[in-house]
Amino acid sequence: MKTFKAKRGQNCINLNRTNGVMVMRTYQENVKYIQSLLQNICLDENNPEDPRIVTLSRKHTETLAKLLSQKKRDKKSELAFIAGFIKEHAEIEDMYDDANEKARIRGILKSYKHGINLTPIKADIQFTYDRKNTMFLNWHNKVSKGMDCVAMELESRGIRLMSENPADQFIEMQELIADSKPTYVKDFYTGEQIKKMIKNEENIK
Repeated sequence: MKTFKAKRGQNCINLNRTNGVMVMRTYQENVKYIQSLLQNICLDENNPEDPRIVTLSRKHTETLAKLLSQKKRDKKSELAFIAGFIKEHAEIEDMYDDANEKARIRGILKSYKHGINLTPIKADIQFTYDRKNTMFLNWHNKVSKGMDCVAMELESRGIRLMSENPADQFIEMQELIADSKPTYVKDFYTGEQIKKMIKNEENIK
């Protein structure tokens, strides 16, 4: 079967059969089509004010657009393919949150891995997390600065820890990291569920 390889700027085509009619889309049209589908995914149909949205990175959007341009699929198969790709690679974001700020905070905090002298609070960490010492080993460096100094550094970079006790500061730091983690679609939904959520007049239900 002949396939068409898409490159940005080229008019490579994706052929789909909808009710017996051949539909042709260029690479750029595929990009716009994917963006349209994402905008119409409703994660909670019972709550029209749900602030959660489904997003694909630019890299994944371009990859999906290229894949759609490389193989002929009927409309139903294409929809299932897109839904499966979204399930595997998309993230769920709150439209009122600043995703870039979350990523910035997460990056700064994780840069302290193996960079904090946790000896004074080792017992607190083991009591709070586990006796296997995993958390301690992931963050401890005996020749580095203590948690109180790290807290001051973080405040100078716009990240304020509300706790005053070094052990509590470390715990708060871990909570901030957890809160800034991306939320992935695949952790909550199947491809079939995503397919049903896509609201677009062109889709075959």
